[in-house]
Amino acid sequence: MNWWNKTYLARLVDYDKRLGIIACVFVALTLLFNLLGDQMAPFFVWGMFSQKNTEQPSYPVLQIHVDGELLDLTNLPDPQKHMLSSPLMKYAAQQENNGVDPTAIFLQSKLGRHYSKIESAADIVLNDSTDLAAFPAWAHRYIDDIRGQESKEIDISIVYYRYGQDEMILQNYKPVLRHAR
Repeated sequence: MNWWNKTYLARLVDYDKRLGIIACVFVALTLLFNLLGDQMAPFFVWGMFSQKNTEQPSYPVLQIHVDGELLDLTNLPDPQKHMLSSPLMKYAAQQENNGVDPTAIFLQSKLGRHYSKIESAADIVLNDSTDLAAFPAWAHRYIDDIRGQESKEIDISIVYYRYGQDEMILQNYKPVLRHAR
């Protein structure tokens, strides 16, 4: 096994036997579970970037009106944009799922029969009806923090566009939340 001696894992076993064996067992189990069709989700989702990005029938765009004026999301720093758009999209998805957290649906689909093993831990981190009810006030505070001033009302919608020959064409409009103080 001359090729084995040249690998990183072989050098790791020589350097620190215990750590090397742990790494080898981890690699072997990862390969075994992937061959059996069970990815080690939610920790390692290898298929995450392996699919071709296909054209969608429509693309969702957040539209946030603050006191009647459209908030320009393009001027926000990326971390703020993500901390605003990601929870809003998840909130909208949870509303569509009759209050069921979309992460729960994802975990159930990935883990299948193994979901019951993590269900008690998942219940701690997944959003429930209490979190859903508290979200509009949180979103309002966060938008005010981003803008640096208080507002009376926020109105958030998802607008769906599709690509035309030379323009974006409005396909659909879905209100997500309205919150007033």
